[in-house]
Amino acid sequence: MLQARLAPQPQPRRRATVVHPSTVGWAGRTTERTTGGTHMHKAASTLFADESADLHQEVARIVANPEVWLHTSNTHLGGESPLHLIGTPQEQRLRDLLRAIKHGMLL
Repeated sequence: MLQARLAPQPQPRRRATVVHPSTVGWAGRTTERTTGGTHMHKAASTLFADESADLHQEVARIVANPEVWLHTSNTHLGGESPLHLIGTPQEQRLRDLLRAIKHGMLL
């Protein structure tokens, strides 16, 4: 018996989501670009398995002289001292900087 071959049914169009790497992390926000426009939303702060939620502990593990480093202005943080970013919306920038230092990504 012959089966009638049906034409493939068109699939509904899905919106493509593209997240540019430069929009993640430093500002604590992610820009999501979709075919329907640009939307801003707060990026989720994710801790890795070897990280502490307490940034003071993270600094102590990574930096040679943590108290001095926390109180010294830092060009990678826009001239702010790391201590001033703890507890603010800019805290993720500090965590990103610590990760970069920890993994040798800074000159």
